[in-house]
Amino acid sequence: MNRPIQYPYAYDENNNLVFIRSIKREHRHDHVYHCPNCGHEMAPRIGGHNQPYFAHSENQACGVESYLHKTAKLIFAERFNNGNLPFVVHFRAEQSCENILTCDNYTYNNCYCPKKKIDYDLTKDYDLPAEIEVNIWEPDGVSRYRPDVLLKSSNPRRKDIFLEVYHTSPCSKEKIQSGHRIIELHIRDLFRLEELKTKTDFTEDKDTSFYNFKIELSPVKVLKCRQTCANECGTIITPNSFPPCLSDTQSIQTYGRCTCGGRLILRNGPYGSFYGCSNYPSCKMKYRTW
Repeated sequence: MNRPIQYPYAYDENNNLVFIRSIKREHRHDHVYHCPNCGHEMAPRIGGHNQPYFAHSENQACGVESYLHKTAKLIFAERFNNGNLPFVVHFRAEQSCENILTCDNYTYNNCYCPKKKIDYDLTKDYDLPAEIEVNIWEPDGVSRYRPDVLLKSSNPRRKDIFLEVYHTSPCSKEKIQSGHRIIELHIRDLFRLEELKTKTDFTEDKDTSFYNFKIELSPVKVLKCRQTCANECGTIITPNSFPPCLSDTQSIQTYGRCTCGGRLILRNGPYGSFYGCSNYPSCKMKYRTW
């Protein structure tokens, strides 16, 4: 006989998410419980020696992966929406090279500068209600992603973050390559779901992964140059944009940007070396080497 799956969470009749260890044996029949995933009735099994758990009635057990996903979504949404517990992530983020023309670690649009260590409390900026089971459509109007939990900020400069939880099936390669920022947590044991309610620090390790976290660094001199050009031509710029009026040779040489805003990449042609735009072939501008 197969051992029943030991589920740690259930809803009570008021749709409150209840952890099995918060129930005393003498009060186990005071409430009616049902599964947060499939909705079937569950009964608390609280013995004297075995680990307590919720069991589906009439052998209506749902899959572990689907139960874990649903319960983790509810825990994270409740946690962020209450806003009374920090969620600090510790990771090393890729950073834009500050001077691509002179940096020894920059080669053909790839920067190998050391990653910057980041310690960041998500609750400080991601202040909008966390959303679960929401579709994120890509600009093409065809592709879509469905994060386990979507974190959003009232600050438009803060990109949305996907919180993903898995037991056996990690994020797909397609989702990782989408460019969306993703925090992925591997839950090896269903009872480790309880840690999600109280854990405050999340560091990159074998059970925690961060994808597509990149810092755009801009030197002060570049920001000043951008702002000066923007003021002269009335261009509205953002921290990561480049004003179209910045076209003089000295600025291109100093800041390593094409007039269209693309990066300059050192290329070798039949007539010698030159800097070409990273937006080629849509932009075919070429600049001589200095």
